[in-house]
Amino acid sequence: LEQTQIISEDDRLAEVHADGTVYTTNPSVYDTWCRLNLNNFPFDSQECEVQIGSWVYTAAETQITTNQTEIKLTGGGGIYEGNSEWEVKKIRAEIRQSVDDGEAFQEVWYFVTLHRRASYYVFVLLVPTFIVTTLCIIGLFTPLDNFGNRAER
Repeated sequence: LEQTQIISEDDRLAEVHADGTVYTTNPSVYDTWCRLNLNNFPFDSQECEVQIGSWVYTAAETQITTNQTEIKLTGGGGIYEGNSEWEVKKIRAEIRQSVDDGEAFQEVWYFVTLHRRASYYVFVLLVPTFIVTTLCIIGLFTPLDNFGNRAER
């Protein structure tokens, strides 16, 4: 996982409410990877999991929440910009708790469902391979000349 800060730590703000609740944000860009199952390549779909949580503060000290369980991808207010190879079908978020050494920690899990756009692979790999294979098979059974017996090749 690689993180790129959008706003430096000195410029971030926190909201402190009268009931003691503190809201802070960490606007960042995260790069992560997902193990792919390529059994149905190039007509495959993948589901990737991304877990974000605190390893320092327990569930008693922090509360992680999400305001959406399904993230809007298209239409008005959509946040997804698009990709030429993958189509994001849906992003789902869940709040989970894990226990480590008797302490409970909260995490938000994002499940991203991706579907590969296969048209590139069909036109660049499958169609040319089919054409070359067909030409090779036709060439194998085509006689050298139009008259007489087939000569040995």
